[in-house]
Amino acid sequence: MKLLFRITFTLGVLLLLSCKGGGQGNNNETSLDTISLHYAENLTLLQGEGYTVAELRNPWDTTKLLQRYVLIPKSGTMPANIPNGTIVRTPLQNCMTFTSIHTKLAIELGAIESIGGVCEIEYMNIPEIHKRHKNGRIIDAGKGTNPDIEKIIELSPDAILLSPFENGGGHGRMDKLGIPIIESADYMEISALGGAEWIYFYGALFGCEQVADSIFKSVEKSYNSLKQLIPKNAKRPKVMYGLKTGSAWYVPAGESGICKMLTDAGADYIFSHTTGSGSIPMAFEEVFEKGKESDVWLIRYFQQGDKSYSQLAEEYLPYKQFNPYKKRSIYGCNTSYSTYYEDFPFHPDMVLKDIIFLLYPEIDVNYKQKYYTKLAE
Repeated sequence: MKLLFRITFTLGVLLLLSCKGGGQGNNNETSLDTISLHYAENLTLLQGEGYTVAELRNPWDTTKLLQRYVLIPKSGTMPANIPNGTIVRTPLQNCMTFTSIHTKLAIELGAIESIGGVCEIEYMNIPEIHKRHKNGRIIDAGKGTNPDIEKIIELSPDAILLSPFENGGGHGRMDKLGIPIIESADYMEISALGGAEWIYFYGALFGCEQVADSIFKSVEKSYNSLKQLIPKNAKRPKVMYGLKTGSAWYVPAGESGICKMLTDAGADYIFSHTTGSGSIPMAFEEVFEKGKESDVWLIRYFQQGDKSYSQLAEEYLPYKQFNPYKKRSIYGCNTSYSTYYEDFPFHPDMVLKDIIFLLYPEIDVNYKQKYYTKLAE
């Protein structure tokens, strides 16, 4: 009897979900006005009569679209002629966010009440979310790669925000729930400001367009001003990045947002010549050949307590052969307590400032590093 009730309940919720969003437009031709964006390469926003269209270019195959969303206000009637795409009723009022990045952004936009669920809450450095979870106002659906589908069905969210990956092959059982899945591919932009400019898309989703505009303009001004602080004709420090993981060493590609930011910070990044906008695997020998004479080494890690030089050598002895290890010029960012992941995508100016003053300490001798600090012995 319990099993029958469980099946009946699930089918009922699925039917309910299929009626609330995630459907397709009618593919009718209509006139749309382009909303001006200056940095984003993979996002196009178009304004129609009574709706907004967001076209997401596939960052792994730029000849194709990753998704097209048709954002229609819940307060208005369904427009008669809309383009083909996934329908999303806005503003979102009970969504799920799979990443700390977009969870933090929703809060900054003033839409914390719109978050009904998250994934992997243990990795979120966001006190407000932990408090709301403890009070039963937010659910944790577990691992983002294998979420608890029954919890998602019970929540009945009006959208799910997650980060897509190359050759991801869909989202399993979630694809069958009839819930709009927002492919948050902002991290694949080729510039830091390009990724940050996606805030206009999220502002439209949460009905916070003016707040989004104010935030981005402030970030843009700060970012461009910081670049001007780098001493003219200064010798750019040679910078290497990351750590070996398993058999490969994943490094930011030369067209990635991180590479662009390192360049903007006045760094001579050792793999800036490579192609691609994500991370690329390298053999240790390749990294050693390019990075052995680097001036600075930047790493990110997640662990209790800060990493030290001795611990780094215990993890992989050949690290000791790099010049930054010998010269003690390795800087680490411990993401177990640092808000790097929450801040960088939509406030790249904050991370840029940290790296500029790290590479050129003479600019402000009193500056205290926020993300990257020197490793202890």
